[in-house]
Amino acid sequence: MSGGPRIRWYEIVIVAVFLVLVAATVYQVRRERVGLVDLDEVAGQLGKRQMISQEYLEWHKAAVTRVDALEKEFQARSRELDAKLMQSTDESEKARVKQELEEIGNNMRASARQTYLDLQKHRDELVVEFRKQVHPIVTAVARRRRLDIVLELGSGGVVYGNKRVDITEEVVKQARAAGLDKVGETAAVTPVTNTVPK
Repeated sequence: MSGGPRIRWYEIVIVAVFLVLVAATVYQVRRERVGLVDLDEVAGQLGKRQMISQEYLEWHKAAVTRVDALEKEFQARSRELDAKLMQSTDESEKARVKQELEEIGNNMRASARQTYLDLQKHRDELVVEFRKQVHPIVTAVARRRRLDIVLELGSGGVVYGNKRVDITEEVVKQARAAGLDKVGETAAVTPVTNTVPK
């Protein structure tokens, strides 16, 4: 035997074990099954988007009315204090009136800001309530299709999704079957109130 290097038996065993491990790893790897759902579309088809929008608009009107009232109250009090400021000759009195004017302006802005924060919080609560209602249905559809994960379309995370993995229509059908498309499923409308003390 002449020529090249000899292959030893243990080298063959090492290569064979390596190939078996690689093959086992390849066959053991299971592709994750992913589904997509467009909850905005589900809400639209069930009429929930319109219900949430309508309730939000009613709360928004109440918020605008509240802020307008706060502004009118501020303007009236501001005119009184401006008149008092013009008539006053005492510097300490002028300083007190200016401070009071600044305080009522700050209070009015804080109250208006809080009113709009309450409005946004209420809208978010309506959306969360809808998501709580539809979540068990998404879970049931995902389990039936043996999906490992369901991503939400339109949430900014998924840019493209093949229709083959889109479970939106199936979720809509199941939600209708569960009665989620019935009118009056959202919380009762309550006008926005000011939560900042005067």
